Amino acid sequence: MYKCALFAIADTRSGAVETRRLEINERHWKREQGVVIGSAEDCDIRVSGPGITAHHARWYTGGRHIFVWVLDEDAVVTSSRGDTYRGGDTLRVDDRPFTMGPYVFNVGFD
Repeated sequence: MYKCALFAIADTRSGAVETRRLEINERHWKREQGVVIGSAEDCDIRVSGPGITAHHARWYTGGRHIFVWVLDEDAVVTSSRGDTYRGGDTLRVDDRPFTMGPYVFNVGFD
């Protein structure tokens, strides 16, 4: 099992890319307790900007696949194919990028 997730976060406004390394454990592999991304202080990955809500989405794995669950009612996540997902929706991302507000996320493992 992987020990770290590497979140490469590209800011489309500036072109800057920041990589955040997050140690993961059994908690992060469950839908109800995965990696929370948003602007709130209690998020595992904190980002802020236009279109980012407090608890925007939760990234987690389910078997062989990786998913993003859109949490907040006003949150929007866009898939690499351009499909839009809103609060309550779940999208399968696997190793493909996804977009939240001005940020494009690519996630790998270490």
